Amino acid sequence: PMQWVDLRRKFTAEHPQKSTGENDKETDILFLQMLEEERKLEEASSESFKMIPKFFFKKTKESPLYLKLRQEARTRFLQNKNAEVLDKEDLEQLWYLLKEHTSLPDDGTERINYDQFIYVCSRLPPKCRQFFTSSTFLKFERDEYGRIEIVPFFHYVVRKVNLFQTRLQISLYDAAGYGYLKEKDLENYIFELIPTFPQLKNLKEDFYPFYVISAVRKFFFFLDPKHTGKVYIKDMLTSHILAELFELRQERWSLEDAMQNWFSVQSSN
Repeated sequence: PMQWVDLRRKFTAEHPQKSTGENDKETDILFLQMLEEERKLEEASSESFKMIPKFFFKKTKESPLYLKLRQEARTRFLQNKNAEVLDKEDLEQLWYLLKEHTSLPDDGTERINYDQFIYVCSRLPPKCRQFFTSSTFLKFERDEYGRIEIVPFFHYVVRKVNLFQTRLQISLYDAAGYGYLKEKDLENYIFELIPTFPQLKNLKEDFYPFYVISAVRKFFFFLDPKHTGKVYIKDMLTSHILAELFELRQERWSLEDAMQNWFSVQSSN
């Protein structure tokens, strides 16, 4: 028994006891070594492991200068994209050319065949040509002469232009460029929209903050059910909520229409 005690004392003297932190660190090192050995064994057993790309890259800490540069680059990109949007004069020119080049036979309807469709495209600025593709032409119902009605086509262009403009406007509030708005971003967007809505001209400026908070809550309630604190722009564009908000752009409105719109002054009182 005495010999066993002496051996234990000798071992303890040669191997001093480590602290909990040292043991944890040593365990982590051994664990990483085991993972590396396992990875090498997997690569050796299958060539596919060398070909599969890395899917996850840890985000590096972004400096204030990098964030400022990113924001400035995004702003300029959106401004350049905005220059590609059709303005009022472009739409008027498009409508005039469509009216001038309706196709025969003259049966009292305003229709255009594909040849005239392409000819109108050649007379318009380059930024209009995105709407004059063969696939777009085929989206519309054609008569026995292969013509489409110009009114539905023009309405289609106007809707597309409005949707693109709205996306660009909302994207300006997405400073990081991740495709979503946080609560503060959406508050800023709606706050700056208020003066542009004729139906909110009677809304007192002191009431703006309360109105904005209520409107933002509605967006987040419907478009952020998981409470992530984010509302994706693509979801906003396709939601009935944004369409209801934009109804406030109308100059004339009946009291019945106003009461049915959640964002109207009448509904907020």
